[in-house]
Amino acid sequence: MHIDISFVITVFNKQNELSATIKSIKRQTSNIICEYIFIDDVSKDDSIRIIEESFSLEENYTIIHNNKNAGPSIRLNQGCNLATGKYLCLIDSDDIMADGALELMLSAIKKENANFLFGFQQKTDKTQTELLRIKLDAKTSYQVSNNPLDTVLSGKYVRMAYIVSKELYTKSGGCDERIFIQDESLPLRLAYNANKLISLNTPALYAPKSEQSLSSNKSQQWHDRFYVYYFALSEFFGLSTKQKTKLYKQAIATIWKAKKNNSNFLQKISFFLFYLRVKILAQQSNIKALEQHKKFIDSLENVRKIH
Repeated sequence: MHIDISFVITVFNKQNELSATIKSIKRQTSNIICEYIFIDDVSKDDSIRIIEESFSLEENYTIIHNNKNAGPSIRLNQGCNLATGKYLCLIDSDDIMADGALELMLSAIKKENANFLFGFQQKTDKTQTELLRIKLDAKTSYQVSNNPLDTVLSGKYVRMAYIVSKELYTKSGGCDERIFIQDESLPLRLAYNANKLISLNTPALYAPKSEQSLSSNKSQQWHDRFYVYYFALSEFFGLSTKQKTKLYKQAIATIWKAKKNNSNFLQKISFFLFYLRVKILAQQSNIKALEQHKKFIDSLENVRKIH
């Protein structure tokens, strides 16, 4: 059977959110042939039971069980490698997809002959019941970019709100498994290899605010962001001078944020002056300068490291 969309969802202790998330994606698919792939990262709660009960009368779902917690990058690749759909829809296990969003996104990506669509995700204090009432208008507008990498470098293309062709995901190498959280790494890798990027002008997904989110760990954010930019500068071939400068500035800004919270006064002042020069002046990217700060980034505490 031909599969249009493979939903790929990592799961770790989401028993309180999963039912609403599943309801929000299952209602999208009346005219779309889908499969649902859940990758459990060793949940200790009732997440698996909730998935099984939600699909008790269906066969188009798979649960991948694991015996070691590895984090979202590795688990997303695990699920996407198994997916058989032409397109992958990547969302978090506590996201609520607006009613009608999938049909609109799939229609747009086909109409524009694109292989990467970003639907945007909005953080919210609304309850899941309230979020399930949100409907995406079929006339929702979107932007088309023929320079996906420039677009991603100039905007906030983070978190999980993608539809991407399986072909592009494979070509891009999927998530960089050297980086624990994929939020910034994956869109950059996809954009580097994409032919065209579509960006919705209205959120397609909504996420509850949570202090338990991996993204609330600032040290993890700084560590992962630094390596996103460092690896891109080291490994992306054919970058323009402007793209290299943008990546370099973002790497230096990330180091500054980490030093501001994890170094003494003299170290802060010294690096802040360097940071200002990089930010204000049109300095060329300097991979050796970044390498000098890897030891500091690696010394950050409470960080899951894979590389």
